[in-house]
Amino acid sequence: MELLEQLRKITDKKISLCSIDDLEKYQLIKEILIEDDCFFHIKKDTAYSILEDLDFLKKEIPSIYEKLIAPNVYIKTKFEFEIEG
Repeated sequence: MELLEQLRKITDKKISLCSIDDLEKYQLIKEILIEDDCFFHIKKDTAYSILEDLDFLKKEIPSIYEKLIAPNVYIKTKFEFEIEG
């Protein structure tokens, strides 16, 4: 979840610094990142696009994506959802 929080902070920074042309894109990314399990609900190519828009290097994206969809992350988000729900 630490990585997801980092992505949220990067997105907020992008929103505060971006041009009006990019604002809609970063607001959409922010909406997607609200849910802790968001990367389990979007397609891989969408996730890669988000990471690329947040300025991660293309060669880093596969390993970052794997961390975001790791089984322990899924179990943690699923477990927290069941407790809250």
